[in-house]
Order: sequence, then C-alpha cells, then structure tokens
Amino acid sequence: MDFAHYRQLLSRPDWQTSGHFATPEIAQWIQHQGSLTQKLQQACQQLSVEVIHQGWQTNSSTKTSEKSIALNDIWLREVLLKGDGIPWIFAQTRLPKDTVDNVAQYVLQLDNEPIGLWLFKQPIQRTSLYWRQDPETGLYARYSDFELKGYGLQIKELFLPRFLFGAITDND
Repeated sequence: MDFAHYRQLLSRPDWQTSGHFATPEIAQWIQHQGSLTQKLQQACQQLSVEVIHQGWQTNSSTKTSEKSIALNDIWLREVLLKGDGIPWIFAQTRLPKDTVDNVAQYVLQLDNEPIGLWLFKQPIQRTSLYWRQDPETGLYARYSDFELKGYGLQIKELFLPRFLFGAITDND
C-alpha cells in the first residue's frame, strides 16, 4: 500500500460539492449522509480497522467550509477500513486539541475500532460534504467537516481500487 500517495490524493485542493458521478452506485457511497462505517458493515461479513498512524501533530491551519481554524495541535488518525479482509477505504480523521479535550477524549482510545460507530452516536452535525475523483487514478474520495457540541473535526475517506462500487451493495 502506498500511504504517501493516498495522503497526497487526500491533500489535493480540488474538492467539489456538486457534479456528476459515473454511476448511481458511486453516488450512493460518495453522497451518503449517515455513517459510512455502518454502511460498510452492511456490505460485508466483517469490517475491520487497521490503524496506520495516530498521534498528535502540529499544524498551522486547516480550512473548513465555515472558517479557517488555527490549530496548534491536532490528533491525526489514519486507518484502513477492510471489508472481509480487503482494503476498501483509507481514512484520515483530524481533531483539534480543543475538540479532543472538550468532547472527544474517547477517540484517543479507539485502537482498532472505527470512529464512525462512536461518532454517529454523538450529537454530530455534518457541516459540509465534498468529493473528488483523481484524474490520474480514477479513485474517488470524500471529505466531511463535522461539529460535535460546537467543536470541529474533519474526516477524509479515499475509496481504494479494490472497493468495487457496483459489486458492493447494502440494504439502503
């Protein structure tokens, strides 16, 4: 797995909020408003999480749809979500220190648990949902800003080559 390349794909600036997807099957995953974790669980026998990296990181600023937040420290968590052992999603979660300190201390103890199962039990509000398709690889990604009790966090998800949108179905 080329995690440096995945990080690069998620750091590109060309996120969009509208546009057309190649198929309705792609759109149902990229535009899903609920927990992607729960949707993935419905599409496989076993969803597992492999932690690639997690820890505190110094960051000068992160732009959200609402504002630019100055961040001294953020908790960065990078994971692979695997459906029946197949790497489906590379995900990054970024939480400012204020968010962790005030409403999300539990995230530091997730280990190999998906964040979505905890997050969507909270009074969470998605404030934006962006997406992009990489022109070189064809891979799709989505990027969400959330607010939890007034504190921000961001999640980016890259759908990996072995995630077959049309072949992976759920009960939606």
